[in-house]
Order: sequence, then structure tokens, then C-alpha cells
Amino acid sequence: STLINWLYGCKLRELNAAEKQQAGARKYEDPLCVDASGVKTEICAIGHSSKSTTQSVKRVPIENTRVVLWDVPGFFDTGGPCREIIHAALLSQFMNHTSSSGIEMVLMLAIDENSIVTTRGVFVAQVIDRLANMLGRENLSGVVFCLTKPSKLNEDTFSDEIQEAITNRWEVSSDGLHTVVFDPLNKAGSGMTQEEMLERLFMASPIKSAAFEMALQSEVEKKLLEIVHFSIDRIQQLIQEDK
Repeated sequence: STLINWLYGCKLRELNAAEKQQAGARKYEDPLCVDASGVKTEICAIGHSSKSTTQSVKRVPIENTRVVLWDVPGFFDTGGPCREIIHAALLSQFMNHTSSSGIEMVLMLAIDENSIVTTRGVFVAQVIDRLANMLGRENLSGVVFCLTKPSKLNEDTFSDEIQEAITNRWEVSSDGLHTVVFDPLNKAGSGMTQEEMLERLFMASPIKSAAFEMALQSEVEKKLLEIVHFSIDRIQQLIQEDK
């Protein structure tokens, strides 16, 4: 949601110490919020805790462009597989509406640097797997990968991480790979303007809804099985405790 606000034209700033404590932000991070001194006010609520904030779809048209942004729930929601199934159904309805309306859509996925560095690329591989399973591997060229909170990585090294995960795990071409860096305060010296990032969206291939629907149905079935297995394990655990 921070990225959506910035692309919308909001001015951003870092939270001060008191604001960080009140928001429940993690101490080692420097979260951003919308600066009230800017021209535009917050369009999407920004969360600062480890709990997933975005639980519904929010439409954000960008003035004087053909771009309409949609803030949607992300992957690996802290609410667990039940919540992810709800999100999958929401995405399915959204895709059906956009495809039937003749709207071309690409997906921008934000990945913070810390999740890449601390897991040594494991998290990136998990994200790529989730995308390929949910969108269909042929739709990976319709994804713009966005690096957030950069300090050690730049666009080139980030692109290498994504490219390696795609080619190693899915054996598909990375020629259509698209990456951007979200560094609105230019702290790492790798920031790009809102206009530059929006232009990158037009370089990605529109997502094919038919492939997405087929892949999404399979992904939902997997999540349902996860819930069933979790429930069975929990019941067995309670039975053992009662003995």
C-alpha cells in the first residue's frame, strides 16, 4: 500500500520514534507514511506491523494516464491458508471482471530486500513458485517485480535473483523479466520517479486470464487440502491429550 500511495502521487516520509512505537512497527525497520505536507492525502491504508493489512481490493486511478492501480491482498498472508483462499476467490472474481471488460492487466509484486537477504534467496523461490502456480508459468512475463527497502541490492542484482529463481525452478525464458526499485527517499541512491516506474508497467505482457483461471483453481484445491490436513492433525492432537 505504501507503493500504491507513492505511485498515486503522495509525498512520503519516515515515521518518527513515537509514531513507530504507536504503530507497532518493528524496531529494525524505517517504515514510511504519507506526509501531510504533500498535495495528495493517503489513498490506501498503510500498515506498519508484521500483520497483513490489505484485505480487500482498492481502485486507484492515476491522473492524466491510462493507468489504474488496484491494491490487492498479497501472498503469504499472516491469516493463514483460510485467508489465502478468500483472497484467491477475490482475485478470481477480479480477473473475470477485467477480462470480460477488455482491460489489460499486469501484476506488480513488491518484495522487500530483507526477505531476500535473510533467507538467501529461499523466499524469492517460494514467491516464484506461488506466482507460477497461481498465475500459470506463461504469465510470469506479466509480472513486474518491485524491490522495496533497498540497501545492499540494486536493480541489476535484484533482477539476477529473480532470473535465477525463474530459470532454475520453472525452466522458462527470463527474456520478458521486468524489475523496478522502490526507493522513494532515494536513501540507497537507486530510486526512480513515479513516471519511470509507471512506464515499466507498459513493458510487461498482459496476463492471460484463461491460464490464470486454470492455475488458480489448482492452487485453491491445494490450499483446501492444507486446511483439511491441518484440521486432521489438530483433531488427532486433541484426542491424544484427552487420553
